[in-house]
Amino acid sequence: GVYFEGENRTAVINPGKNLNSYRLRLGTTSIPCCHGLSRLNYLERFQDKPEYFALLSNGQRHNNPGLPHPGQLCYSSGIREEIYQDAKTLLTGQGLEKRPGLEKANLWRFREHHAGFADIMPQDSFTPCQCEKCKKAYTDETHYASDLMWGLTVEIANRLKAENVPGCVTMMGYRPYRRVPEFPIPDNVMVMVAQSGPWYMLDAARHEQENSEIKAWAKKMNQKVWLWNYANKLSSLAMPGIPAYTPRAIGRYYQKLAPWIFGAFVESESDRFLYMAMNHYLFAKIAWDNSLNPDATVDEFYRLMFGPAASEMQLILDRFEDIWTSKVAGRVVETALGPMGSPPSDYDLWNTVFSPALLQQISTEFDRAEKLAATGSLEAQRVQLFRREYLEPLQQASAAYRDKTDAVKGLHFHLGEAPASTVWLRPFKGKNSTEPDKGKVNTRVQAFFGPEALHFIFDCDEPAMDQTVAVARKFDDPEIWKDNSVELFLNPSNDRKTYYQILVNSQGSAADQSLVKLGTNSQHDWSWNANAEINVAPSATGFRVEIAVPYQSLPGLEREQFRANFTRNRILADLREIETLYSWSPFIRGFHDLENFGTLGSSRQPLLVNGDFSFEPAPWSARHWGLWDEKRNWLEGWIGSNELDQNVRDLEIFFSPPASIRLVSTTGRAGVSYWSVHKLQPGKRYRISYMLKLDNVTPVKGGGGAVLNLWDVANRWFPAHNLPSGTADWTRQSFEFTAAPGTNQEKPSVIRLTLLNANGTAWFDDVELIQLEDLPAGQ
Repeated sequence: GVYFEGENRTAVINPGKNLNSYRLRLGTTSIPCCHGLSRLNYLERFQDKPEYFALLSNGQRHNNPGLPHPGQLCYSSGIREEIYQDAKTLLTGQGLEKRPGLEKANLWRFREHHAGFADIMPQDSFTPCQCEKCKKAYTDETHYASDLMWGLTVEIANRLKAENVPGCVTMMGYRPYRRVPEFPIPDNVMVMVAQSGPWYMLDAARHEQENSEIKAWAKKMNQKVWLWNYANKLSSLAMPGIPAYTPRAIGRYYQKLAPWIFGAFVESESDRFLYMAMNHYLFAKIAWDNSLNPDATVDEFYRLMFGPAASEMQLILDRFEDIWTSKVAGRVVETALGPMGSPPSDYDLWNTVFSPALLQQISTEFDRAEKLAATGSLEAQRVQLFRREYLEPLQQASAAYRDKTDAVKGLHFHLGEAPASTVWLRPFKGKNSTEPDKGKVNTRVQAFFGPEALHFIFDCDEPAMDQTVAVARKFDDPEIWKDNSVELFLNPSNDRKTYYQILVNSQGSAADQSLVKLGTNSQHDWSWNANAEINVAPSATGFRVEIAVPYQSLPGLEREQFRANFTRNRILADLREIETLYSWSPFIRGFHDLENFGTLGSSRQPLLVNGDFSFEPAPWSARHWGLWDEKRNWLEGWIGSNELDQNVRDLEIFFSPPASIRLVSTTGRAGVSYWSVHKLQPGKRYRISYMLKLDNVTPVKGGGGAVLNLWDVANRWFPAHNLPSGTADWTRQSFEFTAAPGTNQEKPSVIRLTLLNANGTAWFDDVELIQLEDLPAGQ
């Protein structure tokens, strides 16, 4: 994470961080055990042996470099012999010339391979091979591959012993091969065990299960094992600005397990170094002296660090630990299947866990702590440091959430009784951030209310139809998402809880399920059936998917407004240079991020005409796009400035078809205006939103950038501060306001899209103004 001082604060390799690790003596010797087989260059070495790689349910082998975690293996194939020979070469340091391509492997990575150890742990995100031999080796349990993988480990270790090869084979007990096998494991195998770790101790059943597995491995090996734990802010815990301060939990966890472990690797990625500093300190202290009292050690830190402010700072920091371990990482919810771990949703995080009232309380406590320490003292400076590193990022993250929430509210698809409007999908977490259109194809979605069903039409451009990967599957095959396919997500009741997913591949196979949202996780029910009518029509240039979902399958449908999202999985034989995932909502963190879906419905008629810039210019003026009467009296719409080269209707770059407005400024200002917004009424609440794309927008004065300006009685700027600048792909801007008294009474209201005090190029699209009172109650 970001270091708290110096010029090199954001560097992963940072002298300050390294010095801290040395001072804490955070390591003794490195024993490699981290997906070692993925470092041995198998994809390149065995291009001519596809049978060495895992067979997938769609018929592909896992030798496609574009797949996630590529190079998953078929452990029933000839790769077993190759693994053995590689292990022998690594341990003896001899015979490299007989292993073509091994010399190109990441053997220099000390963490994976060095003298005396051969790491034979499989590639990450284990993908089970679907060949008949491998499937026969699987068991019907969570850790279904245990016998297969530990059988391979034992086979290699025994052969090495028989040939008097020195050293050890290292292997990790890891999902789905963490179960202790019944057969003997030779003593030249070192076992590491991957478990969730110290943040989950409040989930009693989970914690007890994990500890029993650790003890079982130690008993099996007749010696201590070592751990890989996850006290890190990744995946659903990647919450920028939230302190993951948990030294008491860290100390208690490792002290309790000391009789069964000889060490651990604590994976601890974070957005800020100081969140983890005390976690590392307690881990190091307990690792070197198991007899230390973790709580007394933390209390000592407060006294020595903050002096007279110790009690106030203890209140603040202990609360952060309690929140993280009980309400965030260690949050447990009751379900029909029993207690389940589930981090909170963004809504719960910022409205309940870290509510505005709590943030204000923490700020007040920091104020008191600063007053307790002598002005200018070292203790006072430390309090200020923690305020800067803990409280201020928290406040910024809270504000960012509320800004994002406003933007999400603006993502709406108006539905009628015919397919009139279209939305376009964009790359999800695009691979080509510097060239956002590289490897991208177009996907258009239409939707409408039919007499008996809700209809959706996906039009998917595909210039390489002959390379798409999809197979005919039985209904409700849960692996259909691995195919070339589209997905429809619907939350018809708009309750942010129960939602439905329908998946259709380009071969016409389908699956559907009902889900219940639990924080950031979901419970799945594949028994639900949408009874949808589905048609797939492929062509030489793409495919169309039509889905009609009967209203009887959508209980509680809020026709005026409900949450939904559309996604696409573009799967070709070679995935390296293409964008594979697409989404309508640009705000989601994952395809099941329900609270950041857009909304569909019959409500929210837009108050602006031509917000998508679909109108052609007036025949009598190239800079007028809107409505006029037979006498050419202007009624409503967009009017550009006289410099037509500065503001043009762009038919090539747009967020939604057929066009956007492109502004180009070389003089510090360019813009188009909407004359006039006559539907604004004084005292009414409104939301204005738009899509914005930037290319090298450079302020020529302080505060310059791209902005929407609303002239009613008040002169408003959206955003009011920190105008967007630089280069950025399409992002949604959304703002709420109340029309001022006197609006549209003495002079008409006007909207202006502008580059203000800035040069460069900006594109605006999908400008929408809605009256919030027209929304359903509570929305």
